[in-house]
Amino acid sequence: MARLFTDDARYFTAPYSEPLTGTDQVVDFWVGEGDSQIPWSFEYQVLAQEGDLFVVRGVITYPEGTGGGESAEVFHTIWLVTLDGDRASEFIEYYNLAE
Repeated sequence: MARLFTDDARYFTAPYSEPLTGTDQVVDFWVGEGDSQIPWSFEYQVLAQEGDLFVVRGVITYPEGTGGGESAEVFHTIWLVTLDGDRASEFIEYYNLAE
């Protein structure tokens, strides 16, 4: 996970939230979420690029019984990812739970 982000990366878990800053905070956040213990799936498509900014649409699916409910949970996301070389220097996530 740390190799995906620059050392001074800013990671926004929601558009107007305070960002996590640096790889340590990003890694701690994702380890704390516990998603590595769940067999989730992810599909994505790069919608646009301008310079080092990429717009990515994703669909994340958590199997039934893993999100606290009896049915699968599906999230639709838009990510704004700014790259510095091959690592993200800024990541902003917009997401919505499908109903």
